[in-house]
Amino acid sequence: MSAPVLNSKVSTVSDPNPRQPPAGSNGSSPGSGRLVGTELEAAKDMVRRVMALYSEQLAQERRAPQGPEPAHLQELTDQQRACVADLKRLSAAEADEAARIAAAYAARYRELTRS
Repeated sequence: MSAPVLNSKVSTVSDPNPRQPPAGSNGSSPGSGRLVGTELEAAKDMVRRVMALYSEQLAQERRAPQGPEPAHLQELTDQQRACVADLKRLSAAEADEAARIAAAYAARYRELTRS
């Protein structure tokens, strides 16, 4: 039996004119620019954790005794690609958008690891 996959996608909107954080700012408060430093790394880490769970599920699906289910493989691959896209977006995202992405991935991680 395949592990359940959370079907929610994280949608983000790129700002065509991203602002830089003020000098000396960590960029972590909403509307203050981009996330930097440890907050940015923590957000990226959460996306990477979810991506690792999808990688694990892909490996399990491929090793399934009855053989992999193509639709499930595609769904997991699509979820993993969304993670890669969001990981790239985080570097240029405004602080409030990056915080939303991080929160969405934290919720997704909790959902995927619930026993």
